[in-house]
Amino acid sequence: MEIVTCPKCGRPRALGSPCPTCGDSSTPPKAPSRPVAKPHARPQRAAGRSKSKQGGKSRTGLIAAIVGVVVLIAVIATVIGVLMAGGAAVVEEEAALVSTPDRGRDQAAQSLLRNAMTAIDAAFVEYGDYKSITQASLEAMEPAIDWKVGRAGVCASPPTGAQAQQNGVGWAATGRLSYELGTWSESGTEFGVKVDKSGGGTTQYRGGAAGAW
Repeated sequence: MEIVTCPKCGRPRALGSPCPTCGDSSTPPKAPSRPVAKPHARPQRAAGRSKSKQGGKSRTGLIAAIVGVVVLIAVIATVIGVLMAGGAAVVEEEAALVSTPDRGRDQAAQSLLRNAMTAIDAAFVEYGDYKSITQASLEAMEPAIDWKVGRAGVCASPPTGAQAQQNGVGWAATGRLSYELGTWSESGTEFGVKVDKSGGGTTQYRGGAAGAW
C-alpha cells in the first residue's frame, strides 16, 4: 500500500482511500521523478589513448630519423671511399711517371713511327709496290717527318740520324709487300717495326730485338 499526503489537510493516508481526518478523497499529484544521472564518461581512457598514439608517432618519427642518418652516413662513406681510391690511383700514376722519366720520350718515338707507317702505307696505295716508293714521295706524303734511307734491319738498328726528338725515321722497302721503319727515342732506346703484307704481319721492335711497345 502506498502512503501519500492528503492535499487538503496534509495528513498521511493510503493512496486511493479517503483521508480519515478530513474525508478528502482526491488523488494527490505525483511528485516529479528525479532523472537518474548517467555516469560520466571517463576521459582518462581517451587521454590515455591519445597519449599512446602520440607516443607511437614520436617513436616512429625517431626511428625514421635514425634510419635517415644511417643512410646519409653510408652515402658519405661511399663517396669518401671513391674519392680516396681515385686519388690513390692518380698518386700511383704520377709516381710511375716520376720513376720512369723516359716513358714520355719513348711514347713520342712510338707515335712518330705510327705516323710514318700511315704515310708509307698511303704511298703504297698510290704505287702498289713498296719498292717503288722513293724518298721524295715520302717527303711529299709526310713532310713533317725527316726520312732517313736505310736498309733491311733498320727496324732493329735505325740510322744514327733517325732521332725521334728531331722527327727522324729510318726506312727501307725490303720487298714489294714489305718494309721496315726505325727511330731512336730520346731515352736512348731503339724502336722499330717490320711490316710484311704477304703474310708475315706486323712485328714491333724495342731495344734492338722483337718486342711489343
